[in-house]
Amino acid sequence: SFFRGIYAKLMSFLPFGSGWGSIKDDPVKGTNAPGTLTFAKSGMPNSRSTQLFFNIGENNRRLDRMGFAPIGQIEGNGLTVLSSVYMCGDGPNQAAVLADGNAYLDAYFPNLSRIISVGL
Repeated sequence: SFFRGIYAKLMSFLPFGSGWGSIKDDPVKGTNAPGTLTFAKSGMPNSRSTQLFFNIGENNRRLDRMGFAPIGQIEGNGLTVLSSVYMCGDGPNQAAVLADGNAYLDAYFPNLSRIISVGL
């Protein structure tokens, strides 16, 4: 589920509904332009988690300086598709999302948009 949608900035989601990890940083080789996919992190070195976000606005300078390394790019009409995602703001509690995943989101935020399948 997309549990954080900040208009004109970013949309966050957790694959598989829950989880947290500590993933080693990649070097920033590209910019966080609209349409890029990036791992969330705390700002500390090697603090990336399983939380991901799509950049939907001009965040690139700030995020690039903070060490957020994009791992993918939306193709085709993907940004148009993202514009139809339910924008929930900062409503869901991120600690509850990490602890209880979709069970928490389904109970308290039933209108959230979801990724049903992904293909390569």
